[in-house]
Amino acid sequence: MGNLVKEAVQIMQADGDETATVDSRRAQLYRVFKEYSCNGETLFVLTEAVGCKIQMACTEVRTIEL
Repeated sequence: MGNLVKEAVQIMQADGDETATVDSRRAQLYRVFKEYSCNGETLFVLTEAVGCKIQMACTEVRTIEL
């Protein structure tokens, strides 16, 4: 899990999070796996940290006019 945290922090820092350090984010990232819950941003970071990307496929195509 330690390598996952390090990789995730590197991604956060590359995305401009100047406050992200292993020490400051470790508890947050461990909580994801303990509670099986996280926000979208954390989901994308963790997905990228393991070398994957999330793809969304729509089952219904709709046009929304603004």
